[in-house]
Amino acid sequence: MLWGDEANQTSWVGRAARWGLLSDFEELAFMATVMRESCVSEIGETAGKVWHVLDVKGPQTVAKLVKELDDIPRDVIMQGLGWLAREDKLEIEEEGRTKTVSLKAN
Repeated sequence: MLWGDEANQTSWVGRAARWGLLSDFEELAFMATVMRESCVSEIGETAGKVWHVLDVKGPQTVAKLVKELDDIPRDVIMQGLGWLAREDKLEIEEEGRTKTVSLKAN
């Protein structure tokens, strides 16, 4: 089994894997789906943290956001910014190579 320990933690998938009812491919496909959902949750949580920082501290450069949220990888912060931008929650100003983000006024 490719992902036996992780699959064992989930109800029917773990049992099916232990009983040999899932192929390695099926088990891998399930785990990839679980990991994807976990990544989306992480990005959503990060978007919330980014929103909170912008709400409390006002406009921030991307570099300052990354320093402020130093326990979160930069790429996840960027994904969180993308999430908020897609929801039309951000204003983004560019000056040279510097990007400053702020919350849109309601």
